[in-house]
Amino acid sequence: MDGGERYDEPQEFADDGFADVHLWDYVQIVLQRLPMALIIFFLTVAMAAVYSWTRTPRFRASAKVMIERSAIDLTAVKGAYDQGAGGGQREFMQTQVRLITSRPTMEKVLDRADLFSDPTFLTSRDPVATLAGNLSVAPLRNTQIIEISCERQEARQAARIVNETIDAYIEENLKRRMGVSDDGMSELQKKAESLRVRLDESTRVLQAFMEENNIVSFEKAQNIVVERLRDMSSELTRAQPRRMELQAQIDAAEEAIKDGKPMHALPSVILSPVINNLKVQLSSRQEEYSRSLQRLGENHPQLKAQAIGIKSVEDRIASEANNILTAMRTQYAQARKAEQLLTDALKQHELTVFHFNKLTSEYDLLKQRKDSIENTYNTIIRRIAEIDMNRIGGQGNNTFVIERAAIPEIKSWPSKGKNMMVAIVLGLGLAIGCCFFMDYMDVTIKGESEVKQYLYSHVLSAVPDMLSEVDGDVENSELVAVDNSKSHFAESFRSLRTALAFSTHGKAVSSLVVSSTFPSEGKSLVSINLALAQAQAGRKTLLVDADMRKPRLHKTFDVSDEKGLSSLLSSGNEDKIDEYVYETGVENFSFMPCGIIPANPVEMIDSPRFDALVKEMESHYDMVIFDSPPSFSLVDSLVLGKRVAGMVLVVRSFVTPKQAGRQVADQLRDAGVPLLGVALNNVDQPKSGNTYGGAYYYGRYGKYHAKYYGDDKDSGAPKSLWARISGSFKSSTGSGKS
Repeated sequence: MDGGERYDEPQEFADDGFADVHLWDYVQIVLQRLPMALIIFFLTVAMAAVYSWTRTPRFRASAKVMIERSAIDLTAVKGAYDQGAGGGQREFMQTQVRLITSRPTMEKVLDRADLFSDPTFLTSRDPVATLAGNLSVAPLRNTQIIEISCERQEARQAARIVNETIDAYIEENLKRRMGVSDDGMSELQKKAESLRVRLDESTRVLQAFMEENNIVSFEKAQNIVVERLRDMSSELTRAQPRRMELQAQIDAAEEAIKDGKPMHALPSVILSPVINNLKVQLSSRQEEYSRSLQRLGENHPQLKAQAIGIKSVEDRIASEANNILTAMRTQYAQARKAEQLLTDALKQHELTVFHFNKLTSEYDLLKQRKDSIENTYNTIIRRIAEIDMNRIGGQGNNTFVIERAAIPEIKSWPSKGKNMMVAIVLGLGLAIGCCFFMDYMDVTIKGESEVKQYLYSHVLSAVPDMLSEVDGDVENSELVAVDNSKSHFAESFRSLRTALAFSTHGKAVSSLVVSSTFPSEGKSLVSINLALAQAQAGRKTLLVDADMRKPRLHKTFDVSDEKGLSSLLSSGNEDKIDEYVYETGVENFSFMPCGIIPANPVEMIDSPRFDALVKEMESHYDMVIFDSPPSFSLVDSLVLGKRVAGMVLVVRSFVTPKQAGRQVADQLRDAGVPLLGVALNNVDQPKSGNTYGGAYYYGRYGKYHAKYYGDDKDSGAPKSLWARISGSFKSSTGSGKS
């Protein structure tokens, strides 16, 4: 039959590979690799069990302490009742956690708990960090309680570490609150004693200085000297204007006398009361003399007496004026002398002040030194007193031990039950994850959806694992459908037979070729059992071994391959088919071997003689099935497919690579060979080690194909089951019947 009609429609499969995905599809991924998943699961659980049962157990000791924000001061009534309040509780608790595992606290624990004899800490590069890592310190949520725990192989040691940690923290906390440690207190006392000695010495030196300078109180003496200097300066300031005033009056009087002016005209004389009285008398006598002169005349004796009186008053005025001038000169001399004395005394007192200022500087230096030592000494003495008071008040420490660590009796690690639960969950996760990872890395065709997605075809039948149908003899198992016609294996080929009828839309198929992508994918198995299924349906069927590269069906049926398809084509006796056909002993089922392997198999098939032979076979039989070589790198199946109704492509699940299968399907369509459908072989039987990917299957195929079609002496073909079926094959010599 010429391949003029096409029964495949690849366009209808273009999107089927991405059809609805059911949850069962994911379950199938795991079930397909169930042995590997079980191995991973049980291996994980076994490792966890070995780990849990071989570990040295550890014991956890725990204690609880409550830490208030403020310490209770027993020396104050308010401190005994008001424990303080405020925000930042979370920060406060975290600070205490850090302080508990701080280096000073851990160093004390290492020393007190005698941990340096423990190999864990003895060989550690940082024992403090190692100890802190062994401690678990965490505040309990919404409380002021901190839980301290330690896990060690020795239960007693774990409890001791926890209790020593609490004691060390309380001690360090009390020192922080007092602001000084024991060493610091000792240093303060030593410093106070040293300052006391220095203070005594500075006080003695200051006292000797004051006695040497006859100073009872340096501050009072300094005030007296300064006050005296101020008074003398004031007296001098007042004396100088007086002297200058007297000097000015004398100078003015001398100038007036020099100019011939009467002395009584001088300002200082005019202002004298005596002079003023004398002037009044003089004026009165002169007035009386004038009246007497007018009344008595010039020569009257009374006038002479009055003139003498006037002269006497004038003489008295002159004498008084002269006395006033003499007094002025005397006052001036006194003022000048007083000024000079004040000036000399002031200069002398200034020297005294300068000397006293020098003494003051020395005194201030000595006093400052003494005061500085005294202030420092008093500060330290007050600090010591405060610390002593704090020690009394510190009995109300802010840390309270709620529960001390007891020696644990039950081991805390390893928790075998917990470890096993984790191992079970982890094992399940790893097992499932590995299944999905292997599925992701697997580039082979595994199911119907991938057949549709990559080959653009549909699955005619899913053929189960052949070995699952064999009870005893595995070597001769290709005809198991004959022995167990009710098996799933036999049923799959009846389904294949039925699906072929539907794949051609009701049109009768009288001939087809069965091929695969690579060798060992089950094409011969499908060819034999499909022929058996056709024969069992009452159709006269001929199975032809058209694999002229490496024929093997004659070994299955235990017949000679000296005569067969190649012989028939070489002789040109297309009308004598019966001479080259063997009856199998199964009704309606005949077999034609390949014959002698020709040198040019493709040329023999791709010829008008072969076309005539196919038509002749179709005239004698209802169904002719050709078993052809693999199609990936050989064109035999393509040439055969164009001369029959179409091809059934055998795909072995978990073996046939996706890209290689797609390439074969594309080659078939490009060559015009109808792809009737796919027989999915070995379903639900993953062979994860036989995956192909990328260039791997291209490089591997050369060796694989060469080995398959190489020397036949070690082919290992299965032995015949013919003796079990009919006793012997009989050669047809004319009628083709045995």
